[in-house]
Amino acid sequence: MKSMTRRKFFSGLTTGAAGMLFGSCGKQRQGPGGEKHDLKIRQYNQLGKTGIKTSDITFGAGSINTPRVIRYAFDLGVNIFDTAAIYGMGVSEEHIGQGLKGVRDKACIITKQRFWGGRKASKRGIIKVLEESLKKLQTDYVDGLFIHSLETMTLLNNEEIRSAYSQFKKEGKVRFTGFSTHSEKITLAECVKPEYEDFVDVVMFCYNHMEGRTIEPLIANMRQKGIGTMAMKTLAGGKQGNLKGFVNEQLSYPQAAIGWVLANKHIDCAILSMDNFSLVENYVAASGKKLKRTDLALLQKYRDAVSNSYCRVTCTTCEGFCPHKVAISDIMRCAMYYEDYGQQKKAIDHYTALPFTHKPIFCRSCRGHCTHACPYGLQVKEKLLQTHMLLTV
Repeated sequence: MKSMTRRKFFSGLTTGAAGMLFGSCGKQRQGPGGEKHDLKIRQYNQLGKTGIKTSDITFGAGSINTPRVIRYAFDLGVNIFDTAAIYGMGVSEEHIGQGLKGVRDKACIITKQRFWGGRKASKRGIIKVLEESLKKLQTDYVDGLFIHSLETMTLLNNEEIRSAYSQFKKEGKVRFTGFSTHSEKITLAECVKPEYEDFVDVVMFCYNHMEGRTIEPLIANMRQKGIGTMAMKTLAGGKQGNLKGFVNEQLSYPQAAIGWVLANKHIDCAILSMDNFSLVENYVAASGKKLKRTDLALLQKYRDAVSNSYCRVTCTTCEGFCPHKVAISDIMRCAMYYEDYGQQKKAIDHYTALPFTHKPIFCRSCRGHCTHACPYGLQVKEKLLQTHMLLTV
């Protein structure tokens, strides 16, 4: 198949070659001292054992509304673009296809499929979803195909899923497989087991300066096994725009937060949601930069400001106390997308897709077991009810 030649070309890129490929596309940017420098990706890393050199800053297309932003990020050297079949009800994949038209061979595309609640999956259905994604992406293959938001490794024991994904690899329609997760303490510990070796090539997980330390040994173990590591939720809620004390530091906080993530030698890349040109420039400017003492002070200021309002993505303590099995973590993330990231459509789409029985339909009459159980003092029950009213359409 003709796409195999493309892949061999792309996998053979070295850091130097990637620099030549993308370096001429840099944009002149003025530094704080008035000096001029090129705005472009300055660091490329190996993505596990996939053979791909990834830009240290990669593109999350969860709420993209124009292909021009995608192309702009590519022109600055970003070479991995992440989407999912459910993002924007398929519109995200369409924008990536349009944005990378003519340069598809020089970019890496990852898309994801979600299996809600571990419900029964059919190989035929999985194949159909991928074929629809390929059509929207205007390509005959994707570099990565992930299971979206894996909660436990039990789903990877599903023969229909394993068989379909294995077939995709053999046919050349998928280069590598893996999963994204918000249950890091469970999935990162389990994914290194021999029975998952043929499936888990790359993992996308939450890692940031407010909740990353506890999973660092797991990340190091994955890297030792050759599994690619993609850090998401790197801005720890991205609440700086709603904090009065960050009026003059809204631009510098993301770069400090990204710098903290990339300072970990076991992280291959950070994935950031970019839905406008300004965000692309702000995030790309963090590429290849070393973490400074002033950055650490800024991160501490942020932690102090949001400690009792930021719902830690990797914490699921309260869910064990909920008598109605509400998907608390999922709902709190929807609130974060809506209120802090400014991704209203993504928040509504995600919330709408949640099974009705997982929503806070009984919370109003509940005594608030989740609030009492939260180790960080968040008003969880009130937040769930507020989010339900805000996002129900």
